[in-house]
Amino acid sequence: MIEAKASYYQCRFCDKVFMNQGLLQSHIQCCHPADSHLAEYKTRVQADKLQNETDMLKELTKSQLEAAQHAHAVRFSKEYEMQKTKEEEFLKLFDR
Repeated sequence: MIEAKASYYQCRFCDKVFMNQGLLQSHIQCCHPADSHLAEYKTRVQADKLQNETDMLKELTKSQLEAAQHAHAVRFSKEYEMQKTKEEEFLKLFDR
């Protein structure tokens, strides 16, 4: 015997349940138009807020990366200068 799994779609504005997404959407547009628009607005506001937070985090990460790269370049430059100085001192010892 094959067991059929039924999917039900609950209206988020009332207790009604529907067998498919299309019937649920029709019900919401018909019976809850004001609630539907408010929910869409809230969803849009939330999406905009998340996008702004994402953009802010990207900028923060970008600045942190740039700062780390700059620090690495400075450290590398100092190490290079120290190595160059040591080599010059070493060569002076042999020139004597």
